[in-house]
Amino acid sequence: FAHLLGESSLLLYGAKELAKRYRADFPTSLEGAPLLAPTGQASLRRLLDRWFIQRGIKVRVVGEFDDAGLMRIAGARGLGLLPVRSALRTEVEESYKLELIGSMKEVVEPYYLISLERRVRHAAVSALIEHARTELAGQPTPRSTSGSSLRRTRREHR
Repeated sequence: FAHLLGESSLLLYGAKELAKRYRADFPTSLEGAPLLAPTGQASLRRLLDRWFIQRGIKVRVVGEFDDAGLMRIAGARGLGLLPVRSALRTEVEESYKLELIGSMKEVVEPYYLISLERRVRHAAVSALIEHARTELAGQPTPRSTSGSSLRRTRREHR
């Protein structure tokens, strides 16, 4: 059974030099920009492609990744811009020193907890669900920097 925890919008990040170049006049400044993206099979990739098409923006996909951690490392080395879920913004800003370019707030990804039970009965699991729902509901806006506790919750339960 899938239990919806909440949703997270998408932000676009880059290394300092790229962020400075593409932040001004976002999103039209992204024309021809180097993009690090999930592989074509990922639902996030389809959402990203649709967002760019709707705005008539053509980016250059310079890398495709199945692993978000590797994509962040490539982004930190200045190889391209990359999408980041707003729920993880603190991690990429602190750990990878990436800078926010702009918000793709129309691109939203849901977070689910998958369980064998229709109704979760275990008190600890229920507490984690409520915590995650609270964190996702109170996500920081693209200009704020708080909200890293969901990151810990998601890591502890992989």
